[in-house]
Amino acid sequence: MSSTPRRMLWIFLTLAALVPNLLTAQEITREQGYDRRGNDYTSFRARNLSGCVESCRDDRRCRAYTYDTRDGTCYLKDRVNSSQRNDAMVTGYKREDSSDSELGLTEERGYDRRGSDYTSFRARDLSDCKGACRKDGRCRAYTYDTRSDACYLKDRMNSPQRNDAMVTGYKSEDSSDFGGLTEERGYDRRGNDYTSFRARSLADCKAACGKDGRCRAYTYDTRNDSCYLKDRVNSSQRNDAMVTGYKREDSSDSELSLTEERGYDRRGSDYTSFRARDLSDCKAACGKDGRCRAYTYDTRNDACYLKDRVNPAQRDGSMVTGYKQSEATDR
Repeated sequence: MSSTPRRMLWIFLTLAALVPNLLTAQEITREQGYDRRGNDYTSFRARNLSGCVESCRDDRRCRAYTYDTRDGTCYLKDRVNSSQRNDAMVTGYKREDSSDSELGLTEERGYDRRGSDYTSFRARDLSDCKGACRKDGRCRAYTYDTRSDACYLKDRMNSPQRNDAMVTGYKSEDSSDFGGLTEERGYDRRGNDYTSFRARSLADCKAACGKDGRCRAYTYDTRNDSCYLKDRVNSSQRNDAMVTGYKREDSSDSELSLTEERGYDRRGSDYTSFRARDLSDCKAACGKDGRCRAYTYDTRNDACYLKDRVNPAQRDGSMVTGYKQSEATDR
């Protein structure tokens, strides 16, 4: 074989060996001064940063790496975790594993979502914090502190609370947590508030309840935009300044059959009373309230009395009373 064919064969073989690396040369990011802790499946002493990157590139299991510039240790990872500030490290991930970055993230300026933090770190800026949540499968929501660049990643979407120094948000695909919520204008559901905050609007208050797994009901004060989230569906009470509601999936109590005995009262054991719109409103309030076992409705003034005990019926022409049929065994 002449020298020319040999030279051409050598060039061909060399290019064939380089093609895979050339095709993937841009697939791995390099983030100087950051680490991605956890999910290491191997570690070793690399020649240099490029050697660590190449090792990840050549290993199909590897999705991310971290290189320790102090001792040359290379960590290969099978998951793309959130980045954390560490001046001694260089980290990165394969771009084909960044599909999580396509998940939409909301951005609510001037609000915080306290609690459920599983990690925090000093971010470069807001986009870096959002990007960390976007790429981390565990992250459902984030909060970024504009004063200190602290980024908090959360595994649960809690209700927003007003804080002008913060920016918060959640993954859009988690908006499925919005439960169907009723909207009862001119009514309140007092009690069982586990948090309150200044909401931007009624829709924001409803959305906060919809996204919070603990929330069963809400009340929104139209005078000052206060939003109250509740972990129990209490009976409604007339209040023209309020809007209240509950998650429809929590209305199963309202399906409990209630008797209706016109011309009778069941005196005593009242734990609350309020002005109802009509008899059906009074009955529905008892039906949705887990504490309620019986009710009495006064047809003269629309007063509704909810009771935690089924007392004996007494004749009274102006009253309508009844009890949950599941409580019939108490009679």
